[in-house]
Amino acid sequence: MDPAPAFVETDRGDVACTCGCGRRWLVSRGEARHDGQAAAVVAMPTIHGADRVWWMAIEVAPGAWACTRTWRDGAHVTAVVVDGERTPVTELPGFAAGAATVRGREEIVADPAAKARLFGFHDQVLRHHPDVRHLFDREHGRDFSFKLPDCVFALPADQRSPRNQENFAELDDRVFVRALVPVALADGEELRIGVWVEVTREAFFALLRVFWDDEAAYAAMRLTGTIESSLTLAGHDTRGAAVTLKARDPSQCLFVAESATPWLAELLRTCLSVATLPDLLADIRRALGRHAA
Repeated sequence: MDPAPAFVETDRGDVACTCGCGRRWLVSRGEARHDGQAAAVVAMPTIHGADRVWWMAIEVAPGAWACTRTWRDGAHVTAVVVDGERTPVTELPGFAAGAATVRGREEIVADPAAKARLFGFHDQVLRHHPDVRHLFDREHGRDFSFKLPDCVFALPADQRSPRNQENFAELDDRVFVRALVPVALADGEELRIGVWVEVTREAFFALLRVFWDDEAAYAAMRLTGTIESSLTLAGHDTRGAAVTLKARDPSQCLFVAESATPWLAELLRTCLSVATLPDLLADIRRALGRHAA
């Protein structure tokens, strides 16, 4: 029989940052398991520039909670117990209404059993909650890419052009470049999806001439084309969407900067709630699964 999962999310939403920065933080509620026991938890990852802090509340006894503040300190992740007035979690519904008791830092630190219980559950969430993991490892969970254009991948491997590479591909007279679709998230981060875009041969070879070799010319380039990667975003298929590509700076690959396709243009202007990520990531992984072979 499979063991119970270390963390199960039961509800997710978002809340406006109290500092007025305009960002909205994920509020994830669920249950963590440790040493055969279960505890209710509330996780709230926050990002202010380089300051990335995960706030959490854990039910250490029925109706009684303890709070932690966790951040990256150099190469290490550091966590401490905090008093209720020192965490934004206690401003959330359920805490702010006085429905929960928050035990103070000194009380928890002085109780070895409560402290061990608190950090046992804390570490389970740290290991198994994807949004918390991303907070401390920015490469985890929000970067995806199709390896080849759909029409190229549909061919048997021995029929594909040997000149295909990470950012450039061809199929007979058709040519493609890879670019990132940036999806802004309300917590200030960005989801990036590497798709393939069919461009004119003139634009393709102009890009090849300057790619990584002429920074000024590369940064000035703007290419137009249509996406040749099928993926459901905002309820629409990306394949066939008309896009304009450019580099944000000479050290980066191309991004989808604009779109003449209305739904995609709107998505590029919108900040999505972090609460919507699981469904969006599931759609992306299903699409990428077609290219797993």
